[in-house]
Amino acid sequence: MAKQLWLCSWSIALGAPLSVRLDAALGPWERQAAEEVARNSRQEVDEYLARGEALIANRSFGSGGASHETLFLHRHIDEAFPQLRHKLLDLALAADRLAGWNLTSRTSTALSARCLELLTYTGGKHAFPVSWHGDGASLMTMVVMLSSGKSYRGGSIELRDYGPSGPLGPDLPEVLEPQESIRMSAENLDRKLQYQPQRRWRSASLGRLRLERHEDLAPGDAVIWRGWTLHRAAPVLLGKRRVLAAEWWMGDDCSVSGLPRG
Repeated sequence: MAKQLWLCSWSIALGAPLSVRLDAALGPWERQAAEEVARNSRQEVDEYLARGEALIANRSFGSGGASHETLFLHRHIDEAFPQLRHKLLDLALAADRLAGWNLTSRTSTALSARCLELLTYTGGKHAFPVSWHGDGASLMTMVVMLSSGKSYRGGSIELRDYGPSGPLGPDLPEVLEPQESIRMSAENLDRKLQYQPQRRWRSASLGRLRLERHEDLAPGDAVIWRGWTLHRAAPVLLGKRRVLAAEWWMGDDCSVSGLPRG
């Protein structure tokens, strides 16, 4: 089946799209590889902690409590499946070209991984939302869904432009009015993309402020955006939602520096 590429919230007046969505970005074996890397990392959590290095953190990004568990994969991904890291970077570079962000065309320096993580969001009454935030010095952020949609409820990925009040608001409306976006399909990313008719996508504009929500990601689907784009994850209401996350930047690679997040 051909991969489906979605350039979301496209508007000539507003500039480049907020994100690129790539359906079936990672196949079954690549998702299995990610799961194996995660198992290897989790098995050695205590060993690394004894050395003074934590491979697990509970984070919130400004909400009232820890919203998700972060398992850092930088110590194990290159040992077990270096081709998985290469695939993730290839997807990010393709998104940069497709969206016209041109983040990598202006420098000869290769992108490195700022962080490589498995994020786990567990539903329950004490689950907190992830507040609006950007990823600082990261040029691109990407998440790849590993969980089946039947295994959890909630947990949509939400993105928006900066508004007059900065990162504090406004909130996304409960119902997003659809607007036009561009859909492209390709059998693989090495072939010339064929433009398809425009379709409706779940995004909206409040004046010049664009809002976007991804809530129907299948296992292997990826969403990629520029690091400074405001984003958050809605609370998981039931079940468990797991995503593979990577951030790319111009700094030291996390596997070289040993820092879980540069």
